[in-house]
Amino acid sequence: MSSSFWIQEGSDFLQQVSQLVQEAMGQLTEDSYSAKNNVKDGLIFQKVKSFFEQRQWNYQVIPNQNSLYFTYQANGQKWMVFFVAHEPQKQAVVYSVYPQKIPEAQHSNVAEFITGLNYYLLIGNFEMDLGDGELRYRTSLDCKECPVTFALLQQVLVTNLNMMTRYFERIQGVIEGRISPQDAIASQHFANA
Repeated sequence: MSSSFWIQEGSDFLQQVSQLVQEAMGQLTEDSYSAKNNVKDGLIFQKVKSFFEQRQWNYQVIPNQNSLYFTYQANGQKWMVFFVAHEPQKQAVVYSVYPQKIPEAQHSNVAEFITGLNYYLLIGNFEMDLGDGELRYRTSLDCKECPVTFALLQQVLVTNLNMMTRYFERIQGVIEGRISPQDAIASQHFANA
């Protein structure tokens, strides 16, 4: 399944993000820097940037995409996080991108795991591009009927970061063959029972 399958608008953006992830994973560190690039002036994106600036969090803007990204680190793991404002739809989306592409030989195991895991998740979901093996966690915010507030942005971001942090080791275990998709799902189910 290619990225254009699930989002027809913005496929150029997704290709740019995928390329950025591939190039940046080896280059960015905790010392990512704040950049003020020439970006469309969407109201949601302005609010997202203000949210980051008020907290003095480092990020980099993806030019002309109403998007920014930063490196996040937790429990000794590091990955890229993208905050995207879809202005015409009045939506904000956060993606935590797993730091390596899933090897093709492991696609079915990882797909089985995240499908089973998604069944139990209340907010957000894991998704994998079967074309290139990119795995990410997505949370989103629909802003059509309510104003975008820092509290809402924090909720969608913190939920995203917490979920990738929580399941990172299990994903890695499934990829490496240390745990079966069924056992990884079962351990999740009983952890929440």
